[in-house]
Amino acid sequence: TSLTVSLRARLQGEGGKWDRLSGEVNASRLRADLEGVVVENRAPLVVRLDRGRLTVDAFDLVGEGTRLSLSGSVVLFDRIDLMARGEADLRLLTLFTPSLRGEVGTLSLTVRATDRWDAPVIRGEISLNQGLVEILPLQQTLLIESATVLLSEKRIVLETFEGRLGEGRVRAMGEAGLDHLRIGAFRL
Repeated sequence: TSLTVSLRARLQGEGGKWDRLSGEVNASRLRADLEGVVVENRAPLVVRLDRGRLTVDAFDLVGEGTRLSLSGSVVLFDRIDLMARGEADLRLLTLFTPSLRGEVGTLSLTVRATDRWDAPVIRGEISLNQGLVEILPLQQTLLIESATVLLSEKRIVLETFEGRLGEGRVRAMGEAGLDHLRIGAFRL
């Protein structure tokens, strides 16, 4: 994993008063090699801060099998309204779950967080069609024909999951409750 950034930043304010901060971060170049997937910005990434409101004007990353964008704003320690959407190469899965290694496939995602900073409302969907994932502890490869996961601040729902493991078929659905974004009770 490597990261190269070229940026210009300006910040001004008064003491520790968040509502009096203003500035801008402009990354003319951002390049990251994550698990063999290289992503970079095609245009400057711009984030502005105005009297405590952080606004993402432009944040788009592209790479092999990957196109991700982030937009929205955050009033520091008060309100949030951020949207992430795009596609991500399945090889990036290892960054979040080290026991799984994505081999082939593209995840599609749309996730939005709104409302209060300390208790955001989250809505999202992540889907995958025709992906290969190696389950490292089992030394097995799972062919995911289709999978859809729905997200909220209160639960994660595995709406559909169909695939093949070895010679067998796998079908699953279920949900897990969340308590402050940590997994609680679940059923599969």
